[in-house]
Amino acid sequence: YIYVKGVQMALLALGALVTGLLYAHFSAKASYGWGAEIRKAEYARVQQYAFSNLDHFVTSSLITRMTTDVTNVQNAYQMLIRVAVRAPIMMIFAMIMSFTINVKISLIFLATIPVLGFILIWLAQHVHPYFERVFNTYDRLNEVVQENLHGVRVVKSFIREDHEDQKFGKISKKIYVDFAKAEKMLAFNMPAMMCAINVCLLAVAWIGAKAIIVSG
Repeated sequence: YIYVKGVQMALLALGALVTGLLYAHFSAKASYGWGAEIRKAEYARVQQYAFSNLDHFVTSSLITRMTTDVTNVQNAYQMLIRVAVRAPIMMIFAMIMSFTINVKISLIFLATIPVLGFILIWLAQHVHPYFERVFNTYDRLNEVVQENLHGVRVVKSFIREDHEDQKFGKISKKIYVDFAKAEKMLAFNMPAMMCAINVCLLAVAWIGAKAIIVSG
């Protein structure tokens, strides 16, 4: 019996490995292909802009839209098709199996959902302003780089390298500081989830042990 079940588990693990590699491959192919199509469409759209549009949208902002923003969108899409499809399926089947075993103990898992939801909403509300400010600063960063590339001869002629380095470093540091603050807040996400999971396990073990003693 042990040998048979062991072989079955090994085959299932091998199947999970193969399917995991396949879904990672196809999700990356879909997301990066989608990003390439977005960049192509944006570039074609920019070529059709009238002079009034070009006066409204600065070059640095258009560069950010076609590089950083598209990269963020395609990464979010990749995570969406990798996690948002698998996670609900795993949660639904796990809840079905847990309620099949014991309804009372399974209610513990339902009690943690509002807690985790509150934590995620709180993090999103506090982190969003930092990312919004960073994305706006990217425009200024690209603008400084563009000015230096276009005016490199002027900068060298008037010996303005140190000034331009300080200007670039100031904007770069601002992006770093905002990103660091946002990531520090996001770092609470995983400890909060692990804390909720461990509390659930302790509650299940405690209530389950009492149920076994009473039934015995």
